[in-house]
Amino acid sequence: MHGGAENVPITAQDVKNLKAARRRENNANNVSKLLTDFQLDSEGKITSIFWSHASQQGDYIDFGDAVTFDTTHKTNLYDKPLCMFVGANHHLQCAIFGFALLGDETVKTFEWVFNAFKTCMGIEGPRVMLTDQDPAMPIALRRVFPNTIHRLCLWDVQNRFMPFLNELYARFEEEDFKIQLQSIIHHPLTSGEFETAWAMMLDKFNDYRGVMVSTQCSESMNKLVKSAHVDGNTPLHD
Repeated sequence: MHGGAENVPITAQDVKNLKAARRRENNANNVSKLLTDFQLDSEGKITSIFWSHASQQGDYIDFGDAVTFDTTHKTNLYDKPLCMFVGANHHLQCAIFGFALLGDETVKTFEWVFNAFKTCMGIEGPRVMLTDQDPAMPIALRRVFPNTIHRLCLWDVQNRFMPFLNELYARFEEEDFKIQLQSIIHHPLTSGEFETAWAMMLDKFNDYRGVMVSTQCSESMNKLVKSAHVDGNTPLHD
């Protein structure tokens, strides 16, 4: 600057004030683009909250064919499940479509949050939705998204059979049974390719006991939530 910084007609405080004003303006714009919905009880108190930003709604239009609905992250301060609608973009990166803080995990509440999600996105539901094994979810899903295919999260299915799988992993450790099994259930195969690979594996290890696992995979965003310092002691106003 000609003449030196001391000749600039603004002060350091002026710059800070301008930056603060810009931040408030940006925050106001973001809030105006945030769609929220609330579930109320008989006394008019809020029991559940759903929210989604305009950018997330745009991501759903582009990448919402397959959605994971995850309820495993607990906000223990309120003893409520933090739910996330998550998909994957064209780079196979996680894309969040919306969040919900639920009052309980009943059919009625799941039906409410699915309807809130449907209203927010303004289009038909996803082609496929993956959930955990909560028995209330598929009931609510069929009511709100009757044309959506429901699949169970791979992690939940595997976890259910882990005692049996660990036995097989130990028995066939030298034959790399675990590696072959994981390669089949994690690799993107067609139905025919999966059946062929599965039959070859059963023939190789000759130990068929009717274990069924899903070829679909659910990406959880819980680590991301925790890394952002959202834990059981985080109040709602933060």
